[in-house]
Amino acid sequence: MRPCLLLAALAAPALGADPRPLIESRGATLEAFEVVLDVARADHGSPRALALSYAAFDAAASDDVGARFARLYQEAHLRALRRTYVEELVERQRKEYAAAGPAARGVAFAVVEERAEGQERAAVLLERTWEARDPETGAYAPASLRVRLHLRREGRWWWVDRVEQAAAGGAFAARDLGVPPLVEVAAVPPEEPADLATPAAALRTLQRDMARLQALRARAQDALYRHYFDLVRAFYGEAIAERARKERPSPPRAPKVTHEFGEPERRQDGTLRITVTALEEIDAERGRHLPVGQASFSLARDALSEWRVVEEFHRPAPDAPLLPRTPSLGLFFGRQG
Repeated sequence: MRPCLLLAALAAPALGADPRPLIESRGATLEAFEVVLDVARADHGSPRALALSYAAFDAAASDDVGARFARLYQEAHLRALRRTYVEELVERQRKEYAAAGPAARGVAFAVVEERAEGQERAAVLLERTWEARDPETGAYAPASLRVRLHLRREGRWWWVDRVEQAAAGGAFAARDLGVPPLVEVAAVPPEEPADLATPAAALRTLQRDMARLQALRARAQDALYRHYFDLVRAFYGEAIAERARKERPSPPRAPKVTHEFGEPERRQDGTLRITVTALEEIDAERGRHLPVGQASFSLARDALSEWRVVEEFHRPAPDAPLLPRTPSLGLFFGRQG
């Protein structure tokens, strides 16, 4: 999904208790995740006040809402894996999440400059500073970004007209509204008891658990984005919010993906391996499907005589060999295969 620039978990400024952000997140689990909006907290009394409200919102969208969403999703993923994987693999996935860490930390915010542009226009230059995480090494390094808010006055109140972001060479480039597409939200299926009596049954349990996880994730994303136009209206005004609504892209058509299970193959170490092929429907009337991915799962009995996944492999290309899967365990059974 294309990230919403207003709601993206960017390196955003960490502000104090005043002003209070318009947006807050709640919930101790992904299933209970919710986003609450209070647009009355936006202070339109002056250019500086509105800029501070905008920055406080942006900070909360990252440090509260985005951070909680990421943490709860990871916890839900790990919980699902514990039902069908050996603890060693679950711990490996947990360490992957822990090593990744947040994209930014130690963020701070400052107003650099305020400039009047006549009686009805003004500009406020904001600077964000933070420690940015290198995705390759995981190391953090200082970073900064300048954002200029251009504001207009309508009667007593000030509104954001446009936002510019520092670009190469010291110039500023317009930042669009980043209108998010609609999220397809389906009913979240109930969690069923895990069936680990056979390797095939264990994988069917995993398949159901991953489908449930993706449904929970979509519902949480919808909680993130359903307030989008109210947020645009709160900062930019009714006219720009309506324009953004008209520009909202339709959700991409999700292809129908099914999974074909191969016969279990006994290996020399006593485990059983099952290869699963993801098939995308390309012609429903003729029943035509196209392979779009393949994975294999090795399973072994534990001390309770239950079958659990001990290895997961994936094939990155049709003619490529199967490679060990380390992060993203089980997500092969996500909607896209």
